[in-house]
Amino acid sequence: MPVSTERLTAEADESHAGQRLDRFLSDRLPGLSRTRLQALIREGRVALGPATIEDVKYPVKPGDRFEISVPPPVNAKPQAQEIPLDVAYED
Repeated sequence: MPVSTERLTAEADESHAGQRLDRFLSDRLPGLSRTRLQALIREGRVALGPATIEDVKYPVKPGDRFEISVPPPVNAKPQAQEIPLDVAYED
């Protein structure tokens, strides 16, 4: 069964006024790192009403209600690389 996109919400109040969007979201959504939230913002996965917010420095205003779409994790597919190595010591 495929995993669907998770939708999260965060609403700002007076105490959040002027805070950067990435900091605000990392405080409100402790399950996501600030780095991950910055990536989601830049990917256009954070909406304020009908508008998409792509600026991590967006100043939060009281009453702002953000919707965050978190896609399911993608399995890593490591690729082997041919890397020449100089052996400094061999026992």
